[in-house]
Amino acid sequence: MALIFDSLTTARVLESRGFTAEQAEGIAEQMNQLLVHDIATKGDLAAMGAATQSDIAALATATQSDIAALSAATQAEFAAVRGEFAAVRGEMASMRTELKGDIAGVRTEMKALASDLTVKIYSVGLAVVALVVAAQKLLA
Repeated sequence: MALIFDSLTTARVLESRGFTAEQAEGIAEQMNQLLVHDIATKGDLAAMGAATQSDIAALATATQSDIAALSAATQAEFAAVRGEFAAVRGEMASMRTELKGDIAGVRTEMKALASDLTVKIYSVGLAVVALVVAAQKLLA
């Protein structure tokens, strides 16, 4: 419902209270501008409501679109990370196999060195025994 303001009656009341006709008309015109022209009507509010609903619908569509795009990007990134993890697992398995081979080689070398050392110690032991026997013969 539109607001109705009677500027003529307002001007007459102001004149009766001591304002000049020019002052009363000026004040009444300003009050008319403030009260009548700056008030939103039901039609104005309905138009604003429709515009707001349209803006909300557009924002909802854009937001859903953004969410879908972010979801797709996130899924693609997760797939890439899964691929990288698979590659790292493969590298680790290869390194494990290589390390096992290296350890087996070191064990073999250690056994050979231990066997060699045993033979050398046995030979030194025999040489010491021979020297002790020779020394005993010389002293006897």
